[in-house]
Amino acid sequence: MGIFDSIFGKTHTWSPVEKLVSRQEIRQIVSHFKIPSLTKEEEGIIEGAIDTRRRGDGTISLRQIDETLRQLRRERKLSSDVDRVSVMKVFEKYFHTKFNK
Repeated sequence: MGIFDSIFGKTHTWSPVEKLVSRQEIRQIVSHFKIPSLTKEEEGIIEGAIDTRRRGDGTISLRQIDETLRQLRRERKLSSDVDRVSVMKVFEKYFHTKFNK
């Protein structure tokens, strides 16, 4: 494991398979798990960006979520890569729990 893996987690190839995730679920995922370093403002920005990225039928993939978070990071709307990785871990856990029964 390299130094970046230990800091940011392993590099993932996130699944492109889209799953139905409601606006309410996005809100619960981001705010329920309380990532301590995220501000309320950042939580709102993340929730809005992911909601906007969903398709008209309400589906989104982990890959699309990751791309959205990376874009927020590039735009400096998300303060750190650690926050981005933390949010991805929460979504990964949620997708695994909900869709792999």
